[in-house]
Amino acid sequence: DSRGEQAEKAILEVSERIRRLEELENRLEDCEKVSREREKTQKQYQKAAAEQKQISEQYRRIEQQFWDAQAGMLAQGLKEDEPCPVCGAIHHPTLAVIPQETPDREVLEQAKAEDEKARESVSRLSEKAHQLVTQENEKMSAVLKDAGELLGDVRMSLNEIKTETKRQKSADEARREEYKDQKEKAKKDLDVKNVLEEQMQSAQDELVMLNEQNINLGQMLATATE
Repeated sequence: DSRGEQAEKAILEVSERIRRLEELENRLEDCEKVSREREKTQKQYQKAAAEQKQISEQYRRIEQQFWDAQAGMLAQGLKEDEPCPVCGAIHHPTLAVIPQETPDREVLEQAKAEDEKARESVSRLSEKAHQLVTQENEKMSAVLKDAGELLGDVRMSLNEIKTETKRQKSADEARREEYKDQKEKAKKDLDVKNVLEEQMQSAQDELVMLNEQNINLGQMLATATE
């Protein structure tokens, strides 16, 4: 039956469209997930960069205090007309003094380690954020491509694409149900047609049989009257 075949073809076509719309929904969800992760990572990077700046400044202060203390201790042993073991000068008009805060080498090394650790954290978060931006752009391009093919408009935001995808998917699902109803009706009509044709054929067969019986009966009567 052509109506049933047409309905089946329409069901297949709209089902394929629904499948692609569902894929678009999944792409949208994936894109939003990456976008949220990118925003989270960028905030972590900004926080880590601010902390790293403070840690580096603290390290530089400790380093400066350490070397000032070293210079002060060296200056204590300098004597006029005797060469400085660092620069070789024999005159020392302004001697370095030992600062009040004199961190030892262990404190300096700890501050240096914390600075390096903070820099590594910032570098790692920066690289992660860059990778997520690249992923987000790639996924966004795929979403816009599918949206252009399925929805006919790429000048929409992600939220607008999401809303329109949901609306068209719902409409297509309703259309698919209508095609299924048409297919079922065509099948029932075909079944009724087949039953009627069988009944007509049966009636014709009975009529032929009755005609043959009448002919045989007429022949028998004719023979009996001779």
